[in-house]
Amino acid sequence: MSVSFYNFSIPIQYKSSFFKLDIDLNNKNIVKDFCIEGNSEKDSLEIVTTSFDQLMSSKKDIFKGLEGMIESSDKTDSKYILWLIHQKLFYSLNSHLLTESKPLLCRCFGLSHDQINEVIGSLKIIDMLTLTKETSAGAGCGTCVGDIIKEYDLIPRKFEELEENSKVSVLKEKKSLYQVNDTQICASELLLNYVIPLAQKEGIEVASLIDNHLYVSNLSKDNSKSSLVEFCQKSHLKLIAI
Repeated sequence: MSVSFYNFSIPIQYKSSFFKLDIDLNNKNIVKDFCIEGNSEKDSLEIVTTSFDQLMSSKKDIFKGLEGMIESSDKTDSKYILWLIHQKLFYSLNSHLLTESKPLLCRCFGLSHDQINEVIGSLKIIDMLTLTKETSAGAGCGTCVGDIIKEYDLIPRKFEELEENSKVSVLKEKKSLYQVNDTQICASELLLNYVIPLAQKEGIEVASLIDNHLYVSNLSKDNSKSSLVEFCQKSHLKLIAI
């Protein structure tokens, strides 16, 4: 099962190359992941792969990063391909402004300010966890969580009462990588390649993943034979029924 959290898809045609560049871009314009599909000459593929590896490691704004690469490159092919990506991505991002008063707030799930505002108003949501459960906002790369909390004045944590009458947060700092079978993977890979397929087989609904807390519904009380429960235990995920 392939990862589908890429929120921008850019077709590139140059000379005899024609390929699709999928980008996972957070709302700070930082590249989290990318994927190239299609027929491409070795040189074109190397230009894009090398450039986006650098963008991911430097954590620079993608537009500033591409502009710097275009300016510093002495190769015609590199300049044109990177310029093409820059222009297509810039148009794709700014096309949202034609229909929305503000750009997308949660890019991973395509949620605008207006959509989130409508859900918060209609359901009278006061905390981030409930908003994530209802809309999936913040359950992808997680970068938008702070902005959403600030803009809509949401409670950043939802508390549970403990027996000793103290409180514990179930929303902590976002964990960017997860350990599965001795390999570190991102949140989207964890959800789409492991958690969701296991949950679907057992009729469990996945609500959200925040840090190492996995929130689900329809979890059977007798879950001793659950593959999802076993996977969560091995992967150090805390399974929480909501």
